[in-house]
Amino acid sequence: MPNNTNVFANFKLVAAGPSLIAPHFKCPQDVRHCAAITIPLNIGNVFVNGMPVVAEMDTDSCGDMRVLGSSNVFVG
Repeated sequence: MPNNTNVFANFKLVAAGPSLIAPHFKCPQDVRHCAAITIPLNIGNVFVNGMPVVAEMDTDSCGDMRVLGSSNVFVG
């Protein structure tokens, strides 16, 4: 469930966190993928509604890396 519902980049919601991630590939064999959270690494730089923005290359608590993002909106 997204924490942000009103800030967009290229017509898509900007990810802010930490927030829960839907169960995904490898769940239920590896339970880390059943109840993971986003882990924003740019803490202190860019915020959406008071929460740090989740950017490409940030790692989730299950160990997966965020691989999709905007090609022309940058966090830094």
